[in-house]
Amino acid sequence: MFDYFNCGRVHFLGVGGVSTSLLARFLHTCGVPVSGTDRESGDTLLSLQEAGLDVWTGFLPEKTGRPGAVVYSSAISKSDPEYLYLASCGIPLFERYDLLGAVSKVFSCTVGIAGTHGKTTTTAMISKVLSDAGKKLFSHVGGRCRDQADFLFTGKDYFVCEACEYKKSLLSLRPDIAVVLNAEVDHPDTYKDLSEIYDTFDLYLENAGKNSIRLVCGDSPYYFARQTQNHPMTFGRGENNVFRIVDEREREGRYGCDVLFYGEPVCSFDLSVIGRHNLLNGAACVAVCALLKIDKEVVARSLGSFSGVNRRFEYKGTTRGAKIFSDYAHHPTEIAAALTAARNVLGKKGRLIAVFQPHTFSRTEALLPQFVDSLLFADALILVKEYAAREKEENGMSAERLFYYLKNRDKTYCKTLLEAAAVTIKKIAPGDLILVLGAGDVDLVCDLITGGKE
Repeated sequence: MFDYFNCGRVHFLGVGGVSTSLLARFLHTCGVPVSGTDRESGDTLLSLQEAGLDVWTGFLPEKTGRPGAVVYSSAISKSDPEYLYLASCGIPLFERYDLLGAVSKVFSCTVGIAGTHGKTTTTAMISKVLSDAGKKLFSHVGGRCRDQADFLFTGKDYFVCEACEYKKSLLSLRPDIAVVLNAEVDHPDTYKDLSEIYDTFDLYLENAGKNSIRLVCGDSPYYFARQTQNHPMTFGRGENNVFRIVDEREREGRYGCDVLFYGEPVCSFDLSVIGRHNLLNGAACVAVCALLKIDKEVVARSLGSFSGVNRRFEYKGTTRGAKIFSDYAHHPTEIAAALTAARNVLGKKGRLIAVFQPHTFSRTEALLPQFVDSLLFADALILVKEYAAREKEENGMSAERLFYYLKNRDKTYCKTLLEAAAVTIKKIAPGDLILVLGAGDVDLVCDLITGGKE
């Protein structure tokens, strides 16, 4: 494995990304010279500059010079001018996940949280509990947490890491505790079918090693299809689970439960974040923390005060008597969960208005029937032109084509975010709930609707 800690300066392409910025901060804190570039400025680049990192926007060969190594994010194309320039100089180039694997080896214990859905929230929950318990850790979360600093590094005992399946980057990790929340069809630009996704999660668990702990949701189709014979530790609602959710309770869309460990009470918690789906995330957190022997009172108190991650059913304000929420959901399962949570918050009064921006052409085409079904949960739907990310239309289906298949009676297609905000404002009535959904830049619709004020 490449020695990033003794190669001289490490230069980051796409340094403004969530993961790359955290890894750049970590190397900098460890005394490694770091530089980085990104296409656009923003809060992340500003925070990196304030932390003393040499980062800038645009391709400036005279500033880039000849670093000892280059780390690039998955958003960087290999036709990118700066990538091509550095490659032509003979400088070693590594994708972000290569560095992630190297960083994990610095820590006494790596906790990897994988899954198609919920891994960001679960990673944030575990990080908060360990931090509240006074443990020394580095938190690698794929989102901005409302409970902790953007960069949480207090020592080298625990590495709590979101293990992303995109480009199979989770395979760079050799976790001491390997968690799988779920596994579904997603990232059709990486996986040809569900079987390949399952194969990848199998290998992730195998990589954990014989002395590591494997923790899998025992309610998931993935568990029954692939893991029953391997006898991992399990969590979930079913009677088969080692860590079992019982005695669920709900208040205004917020859920709580008790968790049993081999039939004995191990923790009771009540969440502040909205959505029944978060009980499974909380149960995974309880299981990990029980295995790490964290005091159950600390776990319960920490989960109870956990306020979530930005763009995970995040309250954005009120306009004309309607509440506005934003959610990162961009997969049909996530959309259904978010809309179900919204319905619980809304109650019997008012309408549920969804603003959705599809993310990537390939995902839209691969999951077309599921998108059609999940979006029916909304009383009114405003569909926004897709966020293409790394793709072109020939890679799949556009939002405009998706609109043709949607069965919602009240549906509108908008080519711009500004148009979507204007249409939404016209539809709003007191008592409505507006849920803005998507992993692209659709969150800006919330600011356009509310004027940026909660």
